Amino acid sequence: MASKRAVIEGLQIQGKDEEICWAVDTTDYGGTPTSVSCTVKCLDTNIDVTTLVLPVNTPSVGGDDITLDPLKDLVPGRTYRIDVTFTSDSQVCVPYFRVACDI
Repeated sequence: MASKRAVIEGLQIQGKDEEICWAVDTTDYGGTPTSVSCTVKCLDTNIDVTTLVLPVNTPSVGGDDITLDPLKDLVPGRTYRIDVTFTSDSQVCVPYFRVACDI
């Protein structure tokens, strides 16, 4: 059973040489996000790899959208969980999405 906190788009794919600025739409959480932060965990090793794969970690907010800095330097064959924490309507929300690294 899928978690209701997981983004509906499901597992995303990113190449090992790609650098992608992923975005999260917070409309379903009430929008207007504040106090935004992000963490990245490698699901294969259960280790926090935020500083390795998201060395610049200053998410930006535009309307109801949160845009992350480039996710990069992923290891082929590994899957990562990206947790995006923010406050909306006085509630702390933590949706997440997964990214699998392809060759």
